[in-house]
Amino acid sequence: LLLDTSTSMLHSEGKDHSKFQCLLALEAFAQDAERAGYQFQRRDTNSTITSTQLLQTLANQTSTQAIQELDNYTIIDNPNDSNTADDLNINLITYDYHVQHNTFILSPTNPSSGIDTMQSILSLKMAGQVHGNSIKNNSKWKELGLPDPNRFDLHKGRSDRPSNLYAGTELLGALEGLNYLLNNKANDTSRRDQSTKISLI
Repeated sequence: LLLDTSTSMLHSEGKDHSKFQCLLALEAFAQDAERAGYQFQRRDTNSTITSTQLLQTLANQTSTQAIQELDNYTIIDNPNDSNTADDLNINLITYDYHVQHNTFILSPTNPSSGIDTMQSILSLKMAGQVHGNSIKNNSKWKELGLPDPNRFDLHKGRSDRPSNLYAGTELLGALEGLNYLLNNKANDTSRRDQSTKISLI
């Protein structure tokens, strides 16, 4: 999953754009989980639901509410097939003014880790939401050795909109990271029969 988490994702419509992005990422993950042999289940009733039903529920909630709602669910090996669910490796690459990479593994021995993955996606924040219009408390900026912003990097425009300080999207870096992962897999003889799905959102 490659996700743009730059401030440029915050359009005049408010937070809707980033929420839609999260829902698309969740849909990609949930559909892959079902194809791998997993199913979503309510904790209180042990009744199973489809990913489409779960996403419809989450779509009507704020990100905070959706994260809490997911606590009511778990992921199980689908009892309606005769197969053991496959391992599902999820690489989450986010890019804004820098690139970050996190890995999650959904497996039959720890299927509930998939809920953690979904909550992590919903918890993503745009760089400008975290740091505002300043680099003062941004340790990552200093760690990367980025130059101090000049007057062109601090155009604020309307008072109710974020500045362009964190608007840059490092898509090239994200694609280079993806290329590295794909090359590693292609060179691993034990993984050549595994399928790969890429979602750029």
